[in-house]
Amino acid sequence: MFQAMVEDLLKEYPNVLILRVRMPIVADLTYPRNFITKIIKYDKVLMSGWWYIVAAVCLVVQHLML
Repeated sequence: MFQAMVEDLLKEYPNVLILRVRMPIVADLTYPRNFITKIIKYDKVLMSGWWYIVAAVCLVVQHLML
């Protein structure tokens, strides 16, 4: 409910980007739910092109929050 309300309010602004974190990305690589911690355990990771953009944006946002 809250998410829908916020999205309706933000429709009025043309330069707003809504990012939803589906899996946590944190600087602590020992955190078991960390997305980076999970994917680095695999021998091979297949990623489509848009994942690179998402990962880059998440890392920038995280860096700005530190």
